[in-house]
Amino acid sequence: MLFKPVKKINYLDSKSKSIIKLIDNRISLYSLHTNFDKIIYPYLSDITGYTGGELLLKKGLLNSEDIGFGSFVKLSKATAFQSVMDNIKEKLKLDYIIYSGEISENVNSIAFINGAGGGAIEKIIDSLHPDCIVTGDVGYHSVKYAIDNNVFIIDAGHFGTENILKKLLAESVNDIISVNENSIRIIISDVEKNPFSVY
Repeated sequence: MLFKPVKKINYLDSKSKSIIKLIDNRISLYSLHTNFDKIIYPYLSDITGYTGGELLLKKGLLNSEDIGFGSFVKLSKATAFQSVMDNIKEKLKLDYIIYSGEISENVNSIAFINGAGGGAIEKIIDSLHPDCIVTGDVGYHSVKYAIDNNVFIIDAGHFGTENILKKLLAESVNDIISVNENSIRIIISDVEKNPFSVY
């Protein structure tokens, strides 16, 4: 919920209003963000039908197992870039995607990294050189770097690549809670919407 330190809480601040509402209603909040990203790295590729991916960006070891972000998938056969875009848009239930590349060309490998993975594009290209990268929050210079290296980009948005995780989280919590199923209800919120619109 909070990405920057909170120095004061007052009713004039939007974040403060949320904190006050939680306290007033005695609601506990546990926020998963980067830590959740690290344990579900193949989910974005799996949900879009590109299974069998390996860990993309390694970030240390946990119980002798690699952890990190994203997945790298080598396709069983060359696939048209336009077909990949259609599939991503459909599976993630998006109104639009932003892309860079020739839609008539084929791809043989795809790197997936959810959220703000746009900042890692240069590192991904330099280490694995995939034909295509699917992520969110892609900046101008990152796209230019991808173009210069003949890598296609699909920017499915920060919201678009993470909103799908709510269902997985609900299923994971449901598996962990070992109480009578009528005691605890798990509700997936549909309040949050993509903050961007296309004019």
